[in-house]
Order: sequence, then structure tokens, then C-alpha cells
Amino acid sequence: MKKSKLIKKIYIGVIIGVSILVIGSYIGISKGKQNVVDVYAIRTQSEANFKIGINEKFLNENNKYEWVSLDDTIENHKISLENVQIKYTPTINIEKDLQKIADQYSNQQVILIIQIDDSWNKKSIDQLVEHTQYIQDKYADLSVAYPIEYALKLYKKQDINYAYINVKGEEELKVLSELPGEFKDRIKIIINDCILEEQQDLIQQLDLISRLYYQIPLIVPNIEVIFQQADINKAHYRVVELYNMAIQNKATIEVQLENKDDISIVMSQENLDLMLNFDENIEQVTYKLNENILTTSYRYPFKLDAEDYSLMDGINVLKIIIKLKNEENPVVQNYYIDCSDSVNKKPRAKRKSNAYTEKDTMIYDKNYIPVLMYHEFKDQVGPLESEQSISVETQLFREQLQELKDNGYTTINFKVLKDYLDGVGGLPDKPVIITTDDGYLSNYTKAYPILKEFDMQATYFITPAYVGIQTTMPHFTWEQAQEMEESGLIDMQSHTFQHALLDEIGKGDALYQISTSFAHIEEQLGERDVKVLAYPQFQHNKKTKEWAQSVGIDLQATNLIKNKGKTETTDIKRIHVSNTTTPEALIKEIEDLTIK
Repeated sequence: MKKSKLIKKIYIGVIIGVSILVIGSYIGISKGKQNVVDVYAIRTQSEANFKIGINEKFLNENNKYEWVSLDDTIENHKISLENVQIKYTPTINIEKDLQKIADQYSNQQVILIIQIDDSWNKKSIDQLVEHTQYIQDKYADLSVAYPIEYALKLYKKQDINYAYINVKGEEELKVLSELPGEFKDRIKIIINDCILEEQQDLIQQLDLISRLYYQIPLIVPNIEVIFQQADINKAHYRVVELYNMAIQNKATIEVQLENKDDISIVMSQENLDLMLNFDENIEQVTYKLNENILTTSYRYPFKLDAEDYSLMDGINVLKIIIKLKNEENPVVQNYYIDCSDSVNKKPRAKRKSNAYTEKDTMIYDKNYIPVLMYHEFKDQVGPLESEQSISVETQLFREQLQELKDNGYTTINFKVLKDYLDGVGGLPDKPVIITTDDGYLSNYTKAYPILKEFDMQATYFITPAYVGIQTTMPHFTWEQAQEMEESGLIDMQSHTFQHALLDEIGKGDALYQISTSFAHIEEQLGERDVKVLAYPQFQHNKKTKEWAQSVGIDLQATNLIKNKGKTETTDIKRIHVSNTTTPEALIKEIEDLTIK
């Protein structure tokens, strides 16, 4: 695993901060399935899209303070006085009032909150707008904000730049989330956070604060300043913690994760945070990456921090498991992240192989290069047909290799085959490729010593999820795989990550199974000079071939050879060697397939 700072192509999605990038597209388990909840990807940046302001004291005409100062929050939240909010009810002395404000707060950014009640008619409001516009032109540091309900009526006809809203609860959040797009493009919004003044229930406070500082900035990118209207230091410690965290994680959104049947690619340069849109029915959310649990969250925004996960090279599958109220089974949303080519890989062990040029040509009459398929090796194989099919006795394997050698056959690896098929290399007179499937321990303890004895090459198709693990049979370890590759004779290639039947799963899961298998192989054994995939149980189709090619697979071992066949990059057919295959029968089958 590697700590990803570079998320290169991305199969959906992205995370929280001030600037954003989506990770890509969502692949549903079933076609056409919709997301239960929207997921956002945000990249945190040093500069936030909105500021936290402070309310300053100002005497009204009756010599009463209109606003309470929250000076103690300045140090706690590092709030500057760049944004001073003053609440003002227009009077006939408006020009003198504004002159006094401008003089008192010179060289500071003052936001004047205009209070209008139902007694104001349209004509009066229009006159007020014209007058305040004149004042704003006169005093550059003075901005005038109108109640959002009036601003929504005025902005198309009047030259206003600011609107404000006192957020007390659910109703105001709904107003913000439903603002017209044109309004959000033109008008800057001032928010007065009145949640603690209006809501007494702790859970309600936490939910509303989370939505105001996480969800609303994602869908209302034109928020200018948020003013807190209560001393949060006197609040419950959970509220204080949430405010401290939320203030540091102000966010906006450009794209959200999409639910599509296909996968799109988006480029990214950094690791990303994730968060979910608000949904009151969500009880908890668990994040899993490549089947490993990362974190479980019980409160909105159900956030996954970038530092909490690392990506493997290749396709990664992120599962978001959502438990809904009154629902027994959770909902799983899958996202696929392509982190290919993002790490420097160590070189693989040097091969022990002859170099063949285009002048070196095989003597076969047909365009088929024989590829032998083995699985398990035993000193003694049982009588059952299934055992005779999957296993070959150690002595018989030695005799088969001896027969190949005596008949002039030369073992090659898939790199040599690829170069030949690409027209940049040649072949020996009678090439043959030896392969085994599944990575059983006997490949190391039984077959490998014999291959060394005959100085013959072989390719082992392994499932990295089971390396070193006992399933129905034990598998060799990565240390043993390394030893075999360092001999120069053995090459480790992919049988998918978990022996997946690729034609029975979706594109995203298939890409994950293929690319993750190589991510593990290359992490343990070094970069592959050729990538070869052998389909478990031969299950493949046109789509799986295209998918495999899209993640860099050079050669594909598809099925067993029958009476005839041609070796192609996406269709390499193999000869099944069983315990009933005598050395002589093996040579005859190869000759029938290669010589007229």
C-alpha cells in the first residue's frame, strides 16, 4: 500500500475543502441503480471560500447597543476584524448615520445589515436601494446587505450586491439550498448563525451546525461571511468541537460523484477527502477501501479524511456502506479510483532468457505457439477423475519435461511471445510456454526444483489475495515467489486478485480485480515487463477483453485449445496437461496443433 498524494485517473468521485475535484463515476451493483445519497469529493486548500466575521457594537438612535460583541472568539478562532457587521434600521437621518459608521470604521470592511419590516412598501424600498447605492459608491469599504427575502425580489431590477439571512433552523437552510442559480451567480450572501440562540436540543444543534458549515457551502458557493451570533465557548463541548472543526473545513463543490453504468476518467493531483450530502435517514456510514474498513462515522457530514486511507497502484474500489433508519440491510455504493502509474516501482528480477531477433523464426507450420497449463503437483495423485485432472505427479512432470527437451522444444516466457507478436522479436525453432494456475505451494516445492533441474522457464498465474494462505490447498508465499523469480526462470502473472469470474461481475469490479492483482505483484516482486492475464475458469467475453486492455494487459490467456487455434494477444489458448497425459501424448498433441 502507498500513501497517495497523486490520484491520477479517477473512476468517479472527489472531496471537501475550498476547491474541488470529482473522483469520477459510480458503478452500481445492478444496472441503473441510483445513489441513496450524493457523495462529494473535496480537496482542502489554504484559502477558504468564505470568512468568519465579528459583530461589533454600534449605538442606535436610542443609544442602545444593537449588536453584542464576541471579542473572545477572535483569539479562539483567529477571526480578524476585516469583516465587521453592523445592524441598521434606516431612518430619516440615514446619510448622517452612514457617515458616522464610515468614519468610525475607516479602513475596515463593514457590512451594513439593513433591517426592513412589513411596513416598507415597494417605492420606499426602491428609494432606499438607490440611496444606499450612492453611499456605497462614496465609501468603498461599506457594503450594504438586504434581507434575502427582499433581495430575491430586487436583484433582477436593482443593482444590489449583498443579501443576508439569519439561520435559525431547518427553514432557513431550505431557503439557502433552493436559491436560484442566477442569484447565486450575482449576489454575495451574508449568514448570521443564530442556531445556538434558537435551538436548545443538542442533537438538533449539531445537525444544523454541520449542515450550515459543510452542506450549504457545497451548494451555495457565493457565501461571503458567516457571523456567529452566540458565544460558542459557553456551548456544549461537542458543539465547540464541531465549530472548531467546521470553521477549518469550509468547502465548496464543483462536481459530485455521479451514478453511471460506465466509468469516466478524471485527473487529480492530490489525495482527497470525502463527505456525504445530508440525509436525515442515515444512521451511520462505513468506508471500506479494497475490502479493508477505514472508518465508521455516526454523524453528518460522515467525512472520510484523506490521511485515513492509502491507495494501491491501479484500480481501487471504495465502498460506502450506508445504514438507513428502519432498514435492516445497508446500502452499498461503489466508487472506483484509478491510481495507475503513480509510484516508482522497483525493477523485477532479471530473466534467464535468450534474446531472439526477427531473423529467428519457428519451424511450426501453423500460427499457434503451444502453451501448457498445469495446476497442482503431487508425488502421488488419487484415483478420482477430478484429482487426475487438476494434479500431475511429480515424476510424470519430470518425464514430460524430459520428453520436451529430447524433442527439441525450448521454453520461452510471455515477454518473448509479446515481442514476437508485436513484430520486434523472434522465436526459437520449437517454442513452448509452461504455465500453472492458482499459485499452489506445490508449484514451489515440487515443480520449481524440476524446472531448475532442466533449466526451463515457466509462468505462474497467481491470485494475490491467497498468496501464502491455506484455502482448499496451501499457496506459496511472496518470499518463495521472490526466490523463484530471482532464479530467472519463473515469472509471476495474474489470475485476478481473488480468482474472480470476470464475465459475471461489472466493469468496475473487473478492473479492480485485474489491476489490483498486478499492484500486489509489482509491489512485492517488481514492475512487470509484460502483463499477462489468465481468466479463472476460462470465463471471458468481448467486454472483459476490452476492459483488460484498458488497464494495460498485454496478453490474455482465455481458453483451452481444441483441434486448432491461432495465438493472438487477446486470445491465447492453452493445452490442458493432466495426470493422464503421457509424455508421448503431450508431444503428439503439440505436433498436431503446430505442424500440418
